[in-house]
Amino acid sequence: MPKILWRIIIGVISGIIYYAVFLVIIPIVLSLVLKYPMELVKTKELFYYAAVFISLGVLSTTLKPFIGLIFTVLSILIGSLFLISILGSGVLQLAMSISGERVQVSLEFKDLLMVILGMGFIFAIIDVFEKLATSEE
Repeated sequence: MPKILWRIIIGVISGIIYYAVFLVIIPIVLSLVLKYPMELVKTKELFYYAAVFISLGVLSTTLKPFIGLIFTVLSILIGSLFLISILGSGVLQLAMSISGERVQVSLEFKDLLMVILGMGFIFAIIDVFEKLATSEE
């Protein structure tokens, strides 16, 4: 199999992984953990996001390593921006009725959001150093 075809396949797989992690897995897990239905993206828009992540993945693997790093980091930044836009300010507020009394419950999960984003950036840095170490130039 030609080397460029192999790199394109790896790029498509990495784009699908970034898409799945940032747009599917993390929002679903957070909605299950927080027991709060999050406003997810419409199905039509998900295809556009998938196309963006897949194209960035292909660009990051087919271009020269140092230029490809820019697209790898860009994928993680776009995914992080998407998570921030879904989760908003990191404060969840619910109005509940308990024994006939109206109660406002507030949960702040900024720390959880920062941990998730921090882990994403750590993986981005590890990926950058891995690509620098294995560059063929």
